[in-house]
Amino acid sequence: ASTNHVVRDALNNEYPDSPQAKKFNSISPKQLYDKCVELVERKGNPIKTVCHGDSWTTNFMSRTLPDGKQEGIIFDFQLARCASPVHDLGYFITTCTDKETRDNHLESSLKHYHDVLSKTVAALGSNANELYPFDVFMKE
Repeated sequence: ASTNHVVRDALNNEYPDSPQAKKFNSISPKQLYDKCVELVERKGNPIKTVCHGDSWTTNFMSRTLPDGKQEGIIFDFQLARCASPVHDLGYFITTCTDKETRDNHLESSLKHYHDVLSKTVAALGSNANELYPFDVFMKE
């Protein structure tokens, strides 16, 4: 099934008769594709990273090491591209969580994601608050 069908099914099952479902259902697959291309090619976004493009549970593996630490890998990079990190994050949240989880944990999950991203950027020698402040992240 295409992403379009997955999203359409999720909206219709999780949010039946909602304004969002009605709006999404009124958009043709071509219109959706054209909008996605426009968003990915957007030139005004100074923050870009290598995005996976298909960030859902089947493309992640994790394990617990003997010392108790967690280790994870990501695979299947056929849709990788340069874009804002919120592209993968938004896709992951909408395809890998249910409505209850989003309703109860979305805000704290976004904050946690940005905190971990900031620590990673700092470990690489840059200042995340200058490169990608939380308010810019939330606007995206």
